[in-house]
This record gives sequence, C-alpha cells and structure tokens, in this order.
Amino acid sequence: MYESSVETANLKAQYATQFADDLDNSLREQERIAAEITALEGRLSELRRGHALLFGVARPLDSKKSTESTAMQIDVGRAEADAPTSAAHRGSWPESYHAPEPLKINTAPSRKSPTLGDTMVDLLNQCGDPQSVTEITEALMRSRPERKAKKTVIRTTLENLVAKGRVERIKQDRAVFYSPAKASS
Repeated sequence: MYESSVETANLKAQYATQFADDLDNSLREQERIAAEITALEGRLSELRRGHALLFGVARPLDSKKSTESTAMQIDVGRAEADAPTSAAHRGSWPESYHAPEPLKINTAPSRKSPTLGDTMVDLLNQCGDPQSVTEITEALMRSRPERKAKKTVIRTTLENLVAKGRVERIKQDRAVFYSPAKASS
C-alpha cells in the first residue's frame, strides 16, 4: 500500500511539473505573439502614413490631367475600410489623412495617329493585291517608321480585322495573304 501511495505522489509531482512547464510555455508564446502584433501594428501605421503621403502627392498630379477625354474611376481605397477597429489604434491616423477620393485616370487612347488596324487597312487598300504578313510589316515600317510592331502583332491584328470583316484572308497552300474586304453593294 505504501508503494502505491509513493507512486501516486510521484505521478502527481510529475503532472504538476508538466502543468507548470506548459503554463510557462504558454505565457512565453503569448508574449512572443503580442510582440509580433505590436511590430505589425507599427508597420501598419507606417503603411497608412505612406498611403496618406502618396495620396497627397497623387492629388496634385491628378488635377493636371486633361478633363476633355473620357476618364475611368479607380478607387484607391477607403479610410473606413482601412480604419483600425480598436480604440487603441485609432490614434495612429495622421491628422491630415482623409478618405481618398477616386483618382481619374485618362484611359481614352490618343487619336493623334490612326490605330494599327486602320493603318493596315489603309495599306491594303493602297496595294490592291493580296499581301503577306511580311509584306504588310515591311510596308508598315516604310510608311510609319515610328510604329515598331512585330510580325506576331501584325498577324494578330490582321486576324482581328478578318473577324470584324474589314479584311479578307486568302490561303494558298501554306501561305496566307490578306486583302481589304470588298465593299458590299
């Protein structure tokens, strides 16, 4: 009987030691995670200040854009969505920071020069005869040297024009030629 009470006492001591070690490990882990959270909160605060700074720089740049062209609205974020939820974090916002307004980005293509497709249709109309991709590329480089386009871009554009019905594709054996679409009467 004495032996079993000694074993029980030893077992209780082992459990007590293990329990104390587990509690210590748990406290250390909590302290480590709390330190990580503090560091991440600091980083978040830095990012928010950087965002506010970038927003302040973007606003004057945005006001210089042309208002006569079509513009697309891009939402750069809302302060409400980014706002810290706890009272302890609310003070980390800079006083000058306000919800950013959507930036207006000019998305209208500049129509100073015709599109690549329009240029190719014009070249095909001038040639009259069906032309290969190589011939069209060379003619494009001669007529518009500022336009740097690879054969793959020319071929893709031509195929898009075929799909739109603006150009006709003619296959002869393995060669492919393109000509302007015939006007329907």
